[in-house]
Formats: sequence, structure tokens, C-alpha cells
Amino acid sequence: MFLLAAAGAASAAEPLGEWKVEDDKATIRIVECNSRLWGVIASEQIPGNLDSKNPDKTKRTRPTLGIPILLNMKKADDEKDKWEGQIYDATSGKTYDANIQLKLRRHDLVRRPDLDARG
Repeated sequence: MFLLAAAGAASAAEPLGEWKVEDDKATIRIVECNSRLWGVIASEQIPGNLDSKNPDKTKRTRPTLGIPILLNMKKADDEKDKWEGQIYDATSGKTYDANIQLKLRRHDLVRRPDLDARG
């Protein structure tokens, strides 16, 4: 399972937007296209990485920034807030069958005084 943490305005029930990968090395921008989720590397903690392990030799000199890594993720029929598809791992150059699932953790909830003042 691919784990993501909110990196901005994305909400727990909505996967679209920018998300940090669990090890905080990058952010992934997730968009919807034809009812499927796709994700690209939107930022990197250490910029300038190359897709050097890609099985397609012609792509080994391309920067990893902007490459698609969440591929054709379809909403699962059996579980809420879960999508199934493939993930490309640029560190190994391999593509895996995978799923993503959003889960709200208790410490993700933050009290906002500005909302309390509205009554």
C-alpha cells in the first residue's frame, strides 16, 4: 500500500491535490482523468534526480520531477476511499500492482480557532 500524507488543502476523503510521500522525500500531485487517478512527482526534497533505472533506455536521462508514478488507479468496489492500479517506482525502475487508501488519523485533526470564532 502506498501511504500519503496531506501536503496542503487536500482533504482526507478526497485524494485529489498534493500529498507528501511517507518518507517526506517528495510530493505527489494527484489528478482525476476519466474516473481514474493519476499522480506525478510534483516536488523533490533533493532536486535533480534522474529516472536512471527505467527499463526503457530512452527515458533514463529524464528528470524524475514530473514523471507519472500513480497509474490508472480505479476506485475499488469493495472498500471506501481505496483505489487500485499501478505504481511506478523510479528507484528500482519497476511498476507494481498497488492500491492507495486514505485514512484519517487522530493527530490529523487540528483545532482551528478561526473556525471556533464563527460560532
